[in-house]
Amino acid sequence: MDRWLGGALVLGALLFYFVVVPAEIVIPRFQVGGGVGGAAASPLFFPRLMAGLLGFLGVLIFLRRQSRAETLHAGEGFAFGRIQAVRVGGTAAILVVYLALLDQIGYVLLTPVALASLSLFLGFRRWLTLVIVAVAVPATIYLGFRFGMKILLPEGLLG
Repeated sequence: MDRWLGGALVLGALLFYFVVVPAEIVIPRFQVGGGVGGAAASPLFFPRLMAGLLGFLGVLIFLRRQSRAETLHAGEGFAFGRIQAVRVGGTAAILVVYLALLDQIGYVLLTPVALASLSLFLGFRRWLTLVIVAVAVPATIYLGFRFGMKILLPEGLLG
């Protein structure tokens, strides 16, 4: 099983690095102003770094050569049953809905709802902590992007 998973991760990372990232990220032909320059300042840097790390982890999983039964017997990992599949599917569904509505509703309004929904779906029931985190984390990220880095996040209904 690890060989299939590791191979799939390596294949996905290669596809992401060489096909998806260059097709989706447009690099300007000329540079306006100063800046650091070089490879680290390129819009391709971070996505390609993530693809490289994903590929590296895929190679490690592939080379591990340990079956799922051996992993569980060694006390590592967890059994993936119906409950875990529902959790993964529900989490993916919440994230897909979040991404579909992000431009229409906006980051500031939708992200606290999505964080609270994910927390509740995954079983977190401390209401005060949930509300504080669901409001404070997106607000901090928004302020950091908006005023610290001068990057606009989707404003949706507030824009």
